[in-house]
Amino acid sequence: MGSMLLAQSQISEQYRNSHNLDARIALHDRFSTNKYDWMRWVFDHMLAAPAVSRVLEIGCGTGQLWKNNLDRIPSHWAITLSDASAGMIETARTNLAATSFAAASFAAQVQFRQFDADHVPFDTASFDLVIANHMLYHVPNIDNALGELRRVLKPGGQLFAATNGPNHMRELDELLVGFDPALKLQAVTDQFRLDNGASQLQKHFAQVSLQRYESNLVVTEPAPLLAYVYSMIRAFIIAERWAAFEAYVHAKFAERGSTLFIQKETGLFVAKN
Repeated sequence: MGSMLLAQSQISEQYRNSHNLDARIALHDRFSTNKYDWMRWVFDHMLAAPAVSRVLEIGCGTGQLWKNNLDRIPSHWAITLSDASAGMIETARTNLAATSFAAASFAAQVQFRQFDADHVPFDTASFDLVIANHMLYHVPNIDNALGELRRVLKPGGQLFAATNGPNHMRELDELLVGFDPALKLQAVTDQFRLDNGASQLQKHFAQVSLQRYESNLVVTEPAPLLAYVYSMIRAFIIAERWAAFEAYVHAKFAERGSTLFIQKETGLFVAKN
């Protein structure tokens, strides 16, 4: 069988609420070899923006980018957090409202909007920064979406678009394919990756650069890895086979001395108009 591809309806179900995304974030948080937080690293690149800026995040998910950087968000940024999923918007709103810092300061700077990335409901040249953090590969028509993101950026504005490379989580792919060749995950991100994203961005932006984030995973417990896998493929493994898959993963951990190495390949495109 071929690679596992997610239909748009399945993608919508994946991100209906934060449960699946939370499981994936947890694995990276616990077992990444680079202990400098990914969200802090992404934000490092944004801090060169003007002190007074309008900022739009497309596909904000649970609001983790902002939650992890509450201590250094410029006070004169006006921020719009958007997502196609109403459930994600509600989770982001709740997560950010739960912090005392946000209640006192950030809440006055942020608004939440629900819309799709290929129909951005803002005027041309509205924003200084646009962020698309690991989400463009889910957009049905990436070229249309990039055109929209370019349209709403001011002259000199910047797009920050994070994605993965073709070798990202390769060992996890191999683990899954060893159980069932139909469970290959890599096709999920093929539309916009580190090796093909620049050419797509260059159709819309004059300058495109790539910054790579160096890290891997050293996973020492089966349960978080199983939660990660379950968040991705529960629609593809029937309940009767899940116990067999769990036993297979536990056996692989035992074979490898209770440690699984999984390489990461991820980075951030910075595009300027």
